[in-house]
Amino acid sequence: MALTVFAKVRWLLGALWPVLLLLVALGCQSPQATSTISSVQPTATATAPSAGTSAATPTPGEQTAYPGSKLEFDKYRGPLGTTIAVTGSGFPGNQEVALAWQTFDGSWLFEEENLMLAGPRYKARFLDLPKVRSDASGAFRTTFTVPEDFGGWHDIVARVDGKYATKNAFNITATFSVSPRSGPVGTPLTIRVTGQGRFLPELYHVSWDNSYTGYIMGVSTKGSSTSQLRISGGSGPHVLKIWRGFLSVPFLNSHQGPFGPIPEPNTFTINVTEGVYQAPSIWADPKPEEVLPPAPAAKSSGGARLSLSPEKGIVGSRFTVQGDGFPPGQPVQLTWATRTGRQVTPRGIFEGQEEAVRDLPPATADASGRFSAEVTVPQDFGGSHRINAVSGDKKAEGYYFIYASVVEFTERVRAGEKISIRVKGQGWTIQDKAYAVVYDNALVGFVCGFSASGYVDLLLPATGGPGPHTIDMYPTVYGGTDPTPDIYLLPDLNNRDHPGGVQPVFRLTVTITE
Repeated sequence: MALTVFAKVRWLLGALWPVLLLLVALGCQSPQATSTISSVQPTATATAPSAGTSAATPTPGEQTAYPGSKLEFDKYRGPLGTTIAVTGSGFPGNQEVALAWQTFDGSWLFEEENLMLAGPRYKARFLDLPKVRSDASGAFRTTFTVPEDFGGWHDIVARVDGKYATKNAFNITATFSVSPRSGPVGTPLTIRVTGQGRFLPELYHVSWDNSYTGYIMGVSTKGSSTSQLRISGGSGPHVLKIWRGFLSVPFLNSHQGPFGPIPEPNTFTINVTEGVYQAPSIWADPKPEEVLPPAPAAKSSGGARLSLSPEKGIVGSRFTVQGDGFPPGQPVQLTWATRTGRQVTPRGIFEGQEEAVRDLPPATADASGRFSAEVTVPQDFGGSHRINAVSGDKKAEGYYFIYASVVEFTERVRAGEKISIRVKGQGWTIQDKAYAVVYDNALVGFVCGFSASGYVDLLLPATGGPGPHTIDMYPTVYGGTDPTPDIYLLPDLNNRDHPGGVQPVFRLTVTITE
């Protein structure tokens, strides 16, 4: 079958990207801090500016008002929390010098609302550092602590009376920590990362006993993340390793690549002890009701109002719809909005998808124009659903949010038999329509419930020896237009940074019997 134009473009970008990265690396063998104030483009091969040499170059259109000014640091790279001693010289005597740290705010960008992921985007801004005053000779000395921020180069800019003087740069390096280092099967295992960079070489992948587990990014969390998986496998030592990424896979010999080795320590030995972690066989992480987004703004006409209680829940739960301001004694038609259409067509993933409306049991307003109705959440996609109430020229709407839930799970099974996992309330958008499935910390594949209105029916073979085994289901991005990094359909271990989504990670424990 002929490739679509989108597929051809994505294939071409993916094929050319390694060449482009190599050209960039070859052209950046002696980088200094960037010459622009508004944006830093660090490279992993960059070295810190040498002591006694200012990396400051005036921003185009903003020449320095103090050509002899200079900033020097006692160190030019280090992790978050590093204390930097700053020495200034060549400034006007007895003047206040304003210092500022260049930072970035990260977010995920979609081409259109709830459609294809276009990748991460970053916006630069400056944080004020404590002001200092030069002495009679125009010199000063001060210290400051590196704030929480993305890894890589950050400008430190000096101004006097609002006029640009000079700048230098500091390179934040990444750190990794893993805890605990031992525990029975099912014990939550936390990976903390600080100083993760904004660019492709610092997409990190995690493996467990040389099997791929998932990836870590910190786009919306300023390069810091707290990711979780679970201790799994037989008793004894197991190895968790963090790799530098390249596209969608770990770069195993990255120390020989253009970006250099990954910061150490990045290899951790975890000792699995006897027994099983005492937790429910099914639990959500985090609790979805704690992280749901605010509902869209509701509309009304003719003075009618609508309220829902509660405003969120799972398929099969019940909620109350209450209305006010409707025609007294008249029937009120209630409707539920959902999505319909095909998942994949020759012209794109979402071609043919549109909103559909279902009727709910009608209600009747009392003599004061109020009504109350009990509604059972129907089998449907996760996410926000609009409920309309209409009677004559009176209209009002409200929104109910469905979050995913595991409705069936085989907790005990013999080796080779099927583990049944059924999920309801999986979303329809590109960021929450799929879950990546990880068995004993090894990626198996993904599930998608789009063709069944958010319902997933998974049969997974039970493998491994007798005893407890972990199954983790991570929200994943179904697809997008940005080929770098290609994170699509991979487990997103830092769920709080998951692009646009709020669905939970599901943690399941199955016991294989003799």
